[in-house]
Amino acid sequence: MTSLNFKVSSALKNIIGKDLITDGFVAIFELVKNSFDANANRVDLFFNNVNIPSESSFIVIQDNGKGMDIEDIQNKWLFVAYSAKKEGTDDYRDEIKSKRIQAGAKGIGRFSCDRLGRKLTLYTRRNLNDKISKLTVDWDEFEKNMQETFENVSVDFDYVDECPYEIKIGTVLEICKLRDIWEADKLVTLRRSLEKLINPAQGNDANAFKIFLHASDYLSYDKAVIEADKEFEVINGEIKNFLFEKLDLKSTKIQVKISDDGELITTELSDRGNFIYQLKEVNPYINKSFRLSNINVFLFALNASSKTTFTQYMGIRPVHFGSVFVYKNGFRVNPIGEIGRGDVFGIDGRKQQGTSRFFGTRDLIGRIEINGSNEAFKEASSRDGGLERNEAFNLLNDFFFDHVLKRLERFAIGVVKYGNIENFDVSELSPEFPKDIALEFISALTKSDGIIDITFNPNIFDVVSNRY
Repeated sequence: MTSLNFKVSSALKNIIGKDLITDGFVAIFELVKNSFDANANRVDLFFNNVNIPSESSFIVIQDNGKGMDIEDIQNKWLFVAYSAKKEGTDDYRDEIKSKRIQAGAKGIGRFSCDRLGRKLTLYTRRNLNDKISKLTVDWDEFEKNMQETFENVSVDFDYVDECPYEIKIGTVLEICKLRDIWEADKLVTLRRSLEKLINPAQGNDANAFKIFLHASDYLSYDKAVIEADKEFEVINGEIKNFLFEKLDLKSTKIQVKISDDGELITTELSDRGNFIYQLKEVNPYINKSFRLSNINVFLFALNASSKTTFTQYMGIRPVHFGSVFVYKNGFRVNPIGEIGRGDVFGIDGRKQQGTSRFFGTRDLIGRIEINGSNEAFKEASSRDGGLERNEAFNLLNDFFFDHVLKRLERFAIGVVKYGNIENFDVSELSPEFPKDIALEFISALTKSDGIIDITFNPNIFDVVSNRY
């Protein structure tokens, strides 16, 4: 028997680079996530001369992470599709120090540089006493001859005493010959997208990680929008993580948590700041090979008042902001939640079947938090593909509809809008009704037969009557 080996064409660069990461925003996200995984506590994004096509246009992404030495560059960065994060060979001392669950594990994020520009110069240093390593990659070299094998296309490496950027320990990516023009509105969109990239509510050392955006071409633009009282359109400066809770939306809110061990589901519903009920149930989302666990969902029903509050605070209508986002260990899974291409749960398709009975994406805003290892939830290799449609995703979809969305609808639409739910006419309910009537009412709201414990507002019928 004769053994043969695969040969890899230099065209592989496109397949796992600009053809796979088709969006400039996603490319930036991937490189920011790489900085986070390198234990940086700060990453700076510089956009220079990017408002017109120019040979002098370039993007710089600089972090103060752990940096790389020659061994890291050869055996990790230049090792295509290899992920030290996934294999667990990153320095355990860094992991203990940072206490971070890493955001990437595909080993292809570095090819985001190719999506942004045709030439990359990388500067990095792991120890203060070391010289600075410089790596230069001309991505066009991989496209000249498809007959050339990938590993035979050379990249230039050298040690330098200094570089154009102030670097102690960390990595600088200088990307030139840009593929896109970055006009003001595009950078505003990037900034807003980066505000949604990290969810600080999930911890994972998110508050110790800062992102700064610098675009010197647009300093006068920033001055103009500030004078026009439109600070939400400013481009330059630190990017603050966004949380819906900051808006104090006066609407119906539901929070549903599956316990870390996957045994229990806890649901809490409130309306305009009034607690309605909390219940604990046995988790039914279990099959032979997998169970949902360590998942938290926050979902708001947007009424007219809360939509106005959102627009005043954010400077953008909710319909243009997004709907139900998914975060895994604090990092957003794109493009889930984006209007027009992120409705992976089919919310709008369902609304078309009953426009007065169901919510659509423009009626909702919230997030699904996936925590811990939860390795069954895998991001699609195409970075704008969301999550792989596997068994775990199907269970998550069922959980979201049955234990989150439908329960929110039964109260926010059934009770608040129409004044009835199942066999209850809200207008006929009274605070004098005994406790068992309240329990029947909540059971009708939840349609649960696995309740272990329940707590409700003793003035629930007062609250409901006033709401109706």
